[in-house]
Amino acid sequence: MAFKTEYLFDELKLPGLGEGCLLYGRATLEDNGDGDFVISSIVLDGKRTLPMPVDTGNSFEQMICQQIIAVLYDDKTSDGRHCAQEWADELEQSKQPDPDAARDARLEYDVHPVFRPILAAISPAAAE
Repeated sequence: MAFKTEYLFDELKLPGLGEGCLLYGRATLEDNGDGDFVISSIVLDGKRTLPMPVDTGNSFEQMICQQIIAVLYDDKTSDGRHCAQEWADELEQSKQPDPDAARDARLEYDVHPVFRPILAAISPAAAE
């Protein structure tokens, strides 16, 4: 399964729209296979999913989405640098072993002693 994370943006400014248009939302970042990310979706303010841009016939929403994507890919913008850094940090962290994995697995399959007789009646092998 490919790695995926979300990048939250706050007060993102679009070029050409000045200070009057500040956007809030999240971008879903997915691994493109070589450690870099692609943006697979944009949700504004947790409510409105913008349609991803296509080659022809873009709507206003698709053009806004395209501009947001351009800002997040651009390492010359503060949002672009922050997005790239957060991606790198999340990707690196995902490669680290989970120190609680063994404990979590044990707890998931550990049956409280009170329930062992009931479980033994249903499935003797599962009660062990």
